[in-house]
Amino acid sequence: MVNQEIITRLFSLLNQYLSELKAEQQITWDDFSKGVKFKRYIERTLQMAIEVCFDAGNHIISDEGWPEAKTNREIFVRLSEKRVISASLLEDLLQMSSFRNRVVHDYADINPEVVFGILRNHLKDFESYISEILKWIESQN
Repeated sequence: MVNQEIITRLFSLLNQYLSELKAEQQITWDDFSKGVKFKRYIERTLQMAIEVCFDAGNHIISDEGWPEAKTNREIFVRLSEKRVISASLLEDLLQMSSFRNRVVHDYADINPEVVFGILRNHLKDFESYISEILKWIESQN
């Protein structure tokens, strides 16, 4: 059974990151593209938000006794296989996982248009992740 206190703590942190990102969502492309420090702040905050999603997913997988995910992407695949998250959300989360890997490993080669697009159009993916997991937990009680 999933320890809801841990999920609550993780989602509280994720909501904090989302709040910080939403406060910056209305920035224009011109301002975004000129601000190297700001761009790095957004990249890092997105990275941390994605990593919280990994942590929450790993926690569920472990508590449920499901086979361990060998990669971060596999965390989301396993959650989809077990119907914790939807297939449509899975596709968005796999893209987020790939983005996180580029931030961590290919930091010199990150497309600022991708970062801007995530900031402007994909924060809802995190909200969907929270919502779908909480609905699944509720259905298990």
